[in-house]
Amino acid sequence: MVKAFVLCAALQVVGALSCAAQEIGNGRLTVHLSRTDGSLVVADAESGRAWRSGAEFANAPVEVSDVVKTSPTSMVYRVKPRDWQEFTCRASVEGGELDVAIEAPAEAKMTGYRLGYPFPFASETGDRFYFPNGCGLSIPCEAKDPSGIGDESINRALEKSQRGYQTSMKMGCWIQYAEKPAADGSLEQGAGMLAIVGTPWNIYLNFSKGDNGRRTVGLDWSPDMMRFGHARHIRYCFFKKATPGNLARRYRAEMERRGFRVTLKEKAAKYPAIAKNLELLKGAPNIWHWSERPDKVEKALELKKLGFGNMLFSTVTRRDLGVWITPEEKRHLAKIPGVLCTEYDIYCDTMEPEMVDKIDYLRPHWPLGVWDAGDYVVGGDGKPLRGWKVPLKSDPSKPCIGCLRLCERQAPAYIRARVAKLQAEAAIGARFFDVTGTGIGECWHPRHMVSRRESVKARQDMFRIAHEEFGLVAGTEDGLECYVPDVDYFEGVFNASHWRVDGGRYMWKIYEETPPVIKRSLDPTMRFPFWEMVFRDCVVGYWYWTCYNNKFPQDWWKMDLLNVIAGTPPMYLFTPEVFERQKNSLAASVKRAASTARATKDALLVEFRWLTADRLVQESVFSNGYRVIANFSDKPYVAPDGMLVPPRDFSSAHSRE
Repeated sequence: MVKAFVLCAALQVVGALSCAAQEIGNGRLTVHLSRTDGSLVVADAESGRAWRSGAEFANAPVEVSDVVKTSPTSMVYRVKPRDWQEFTCRASVEGGELDVAIEAPAEAKMTGYRLGYPFPFASETGDRFYFPNGCGLSIPCEAKDPSGIGDESINRALEKSQRGYQTSMKMGCWIQYAEKPAADGSLEQGAGMLAIVGTPWNIYLNFSKGDNGRRTVGLDWSPDMMRFGHARHIRYCFFKKATPGNLARRYRAEMERRGFRVTLKEKAAKYPAIAKNLELLKGAPNIWHWSERPDKVEKALELKKLGFGNMLFSTVTRRDLGVWITPEEKRHLAKIPGVLCTEYDIYCDTMEPEMVDKIDYLRPHWPLGVWDAGDYVVGGDGKPLRGWKVPLKSDPSKPCIGCLRLCERQAPAYIRARVAKLQAEAAIGARFFDVTGTGIGECWHPRHMVSRRESVKARQDMFRIAHEEFGLVAGTEDGLECYVPDVDYFEGVFNASHWRVDGGRYMWKIYEETPPVIKRSLDPTMRFPFWEMVFRDCVVGYWYWTCYNNKFPQDWWKMDLLNVIAGTPPMYLFTPEVFERQKNSLAASVKRAASTARATKDALLVEFRWLTADRLVQESVFSNGYRVIANFSDKPYVAPDGMLVPPRDFSSAHSRE
């Protein structure tokens, strides 16, 4: 009866479809293809929802021809867009999932063109979307102002940033799900769809608004070296109840199938030289002591007395940042029990010789000889690709000259030489590779061309050097799912990349008034710790180094609670002056913010729930039995089992220290 109702609804949407080749199904799913415009309707007999994928949401009509039903559950058809060449689609259903592959000649030019097929699925009132940006964002389809602060420039930045796997899609997926208040006052998830991108190297997401005022999420397949390059693949998984736990279990299975879910335990077994330091990393707050003084060892010992326990002590020698670390200090830090000493490094930025005397100064971490060796990245226009900007001596007030970028394919030789030298000076336990993990690139240099797929492999090879050749724990900025097997901690994965301040230049600045963009990024009603539900036992996730726990005192408590509910450790950055001013608050914060991470360590985050309709009371359940409820509201909350959670605080099933 339910199936008949769903099919009827689907047929009403697309009209009567008489050709058998336009319909495939397996009892659970029935898929209808419209020859008129390439739209799909997926009727789910289990949930009773008909998911309509329409050209009107993408404003890109197509023509469909040569529909061939190869079996009751699969079909092949040809699609001709208005402004690109014909391509082939292969669609098949298996259980509650629809698999779509897109094929075209590898050499087909795509310059300036993005292929937006399959089209987005229409949203219904009450739907929400999950975006894999930061730890995870859950946004209602009715959102008129995605930034939440009435700033159109940020809205545009949001919609632009949502388009790129290399900058914001930390995971190759997105989610659309129905939600409504439940009888017990919590939120109940209904029918949902998890889109798993099988080829995420060349995809952008569109978060656009339809004529009905509701937003949809659709994909664009972007070029591979200005051409089609390779087949594209996406799988739509449909759920009767799209709870966070159900969604995460399915995506964890996919990550295991691809080999991306490599746990810290498995890394320790594979690389015994890093096993002890990986154990130190679990639940460890990340410390950046921003000082030019030789006081790093003294500060680490003082933090131990304040109750910090094991910690990741991050160091950097950067004149432009105003912070220094000597080899002697690193050697002493590495000997302190419970301290894992790591050092900032970067291989993508360098400068050609003719500019060295014109810039403010030569950074000690820049690889040398890149220009003469021709190892820099060249863009599709044949010119050297430039990145991070630095000031000129003639105008030190603002950064204006972009650095050259070292090609990731050429980087291993530079890494081996530098790390060997630095480890000989001071043997420490970890290394942080800035920028490398933020995305995927291309290089058009004729001697070392790199496609986006090859870029992923090259960057994985860069990270692997730390584990395999030097016995070092590896960290990187932001982080994508494809780098999880070869990296142990990600800085910035806990933030949405487009909602930050200072852009890596004024890390030490404390804001007494929290900027609106940060308030939005910390909005607990929008956050959904899906990344942690998939990868928390594989890699330790931290805040970004300009958005750490103590940077915004007004909302410090909120950042601590976000760590608590997701099971991630906090990050702190302070100058000597800030440390003295915040010392007592730091001691209280680490006891609170690191509590879940230390109580769970290798456990999975298996369930996450919103316990109130305003989404301000949230519950996480871990595989070791640990349960925590965080209350972001200003009123106390009493759980159904009687657990009392004070306002702006949390309670757990384990006794609190």
